[in-house]
Amino acid sequence: MAVTKVVIGTVIVTECTFSIDDVELDPTTVNLEVRKPDGTITTYTYGGVGSPVVKESQGNYNAEININQEGYWSIRWEGVGVVDIAYEVEVLCQDSQFTTV
Repeated sequence: MAVTKVVIGTVIVTECTFSIDDVELDPTTVNLEVRKPDGTITTYTYGGVGSPVVKESQGNYNAEININQEGYWSIRWEGVGVVDIAYEVEVLCQDSQFTTV
């Protein structure tokens, strides 16, 4: 699992490509789960009200996530139906080493 390091307040773009045998396909349902360092888990579904999940093209999805707590964040993309697959990444949010003016 890849770990990306950022500072508090960073908006990251997380992306996922769903494919079978290198052919990009849309799952029946696309879910994005975001687990904050405090243990709070929020699940977003593509097409759901208030969901940040955007479809860029067939099989390609992304979402902007505001990293607003210090610690490890876990992000899980999950395709269900036509393409059953899961992809996870971790983000480490740390305090900036620089002072702001």
